[in-house]
Amino acid sequence: MTTPTSTRAAILAGAFALFGGGAAEAAKCDWTVSGTLRVEYARLSEMAAREGDTAPLAHVRVKVSARSKVLGVWGSWNKWDETRTDGDGRFTVGKRKNCGDRQFKVEVKFEDDALEIRHERATSSLTKVKWYEAVQDADSGRVRTGSTVNLGTLTFRPGGAAELGDFEARRHAELWGLYRLVFAHLADKGPKFAFKSQVKIKYPHNSLLAPDAVEASYVNPTTRVMYIYRSGDGSEDQFTVETLLHELGHRWAFERFRGEVCLTLDLITSGDTHDLADDPCVAFHEGFAKYFQQQLENELFGEAPDLPYNRARLNAGVGFPPTALTSVDLVQRFDEGWWSVLTSMTLPGIHRYDYGTPDDAVGTGRIAERAGAPRFCSPPSISFKNLLRVFEPKSNAGYPEYLDRGDTTLDGFLTRADAILRVMDADDRNLFMVLADPASGLQPADLLCGSPKPQLGEPTTFRSRTPRID
Repeated sequence: MTTPTSTRAAILAGAFALFGGGAAEAAKCDWTVSGTLRVEYARLSEMAAREGDTAPLAHVRVKVSARSKVLGVWGSWNKWDETRTDGDGRFTVGKRKNCGDRQFKVEVKFEDDALEIRHERATSSLTKVKWYEAVQDADSGRVRTGSTVNLGTLTFRPGGAAELGDFEARRHAELWGLYRLVFAHLADKGPKFAFKSQVKIKYPHNSLLAPDAVEASYVNPTTRVMYIYRSGDGSEDQFTVETLLHELGHRWAFERFRGEVCLTLDLITSGDTHDLADDPCVAFHEGFAKYFQQQLENELFGEAPDLPYNRARLNAGVGFPPTALTSVDLVQRFDEGWWSVLTSMTLPGIHRYDYGTPDDAVGTGRIAERAGAPRFCSPPSISFKNLLRVFEPKSNAGYPEYLDRGDTTLDGFLTRADAILRVMDADDRNLFMVLADPASGLQPADLLCGSPKPQLGEPTTFRSRTPRID
């Protein structure tokens, strides 16, 4: 049957009016969608103490999508724009669209040029970083009227709406806040101390190839991707400031080290890089990571680093089960031995401490401050920043390349430090070699201080130090 011309014209006119065109086109509005992203530090208590109950999420990637009704039915989602939050966690997206009612979807991704936080299934997925829904009007049934949409404060916290309350999303938000704080802190020390490339980290990680009983967090020395372990049943979760900073210490060092294959080989042959190692390189990296972690905990959260081990404890044994470190060779092949040496190097007022205290108990066994500190002393003044500088090249000091495997013996590292650092000299190198020797009976004051009561007309015997600026 042929449709009359008048009927066809009516149908076309109706369609034209319905879908736009001419005078029937819907009015346009300049839409503005805004909100603020924050995180509650429910897990990382150190961050909660520093930042407060909640803190803004800065520089987070935000995607805003919207949908409207077509023939009375909600249509598909249309991406409006992507942006990033400012320093206060605020974001704003604008779009010129028709003025009809809308539903909105706001998604958040924890990724930028400095940091990429990967989701649990990232190892077997082409998509490494997830979009998490902070607002989802389709689920709540909310309809937005008016072209100015203020979504308010959107906080990643337990029980949060949409995926603001998702376990993985909340942890990624906390991790984002912590690492951005660390990145800024290191950059404040100078450009050479900042990370040189994007940090990639996966959480939670649980390998299908390794049983929970032997698995732990680690950084792949080759790809430099970080993996933070959580057991399958959640009973063991290494998402702590301690572990996150420790593994970040490895990641920082790998960018400034030639020969990290030593850790790869140790992982393959022993499955572990802690405790006594055949290669001092392995022990150095583990000891440095712990040192890096404790120094940052001190500078960022006010937590004083542990004091170095005393000689009684080294000889009795450190680690679990305890391993007796009775020689310099054993100290430089044990991660806790290296940590103790590095901590000694940056210990303020080291001349006041006694390395011969008798306590050798597990959990204590530390050096102690002497009751009567000697006078006329010239202790070294090496900072955390100074020690980090030892990794860097310094051609005019005879070290044109980054730290390498040959520099990870005690003699090699201290010789390099003496050459590179203006705040350290050959006497300091000798001091730290002596203090690292479990068989030595010398104290810091023996090498740094002179007679507290020089006789009249007699020269004092304390060591002189020419002030130098690093």
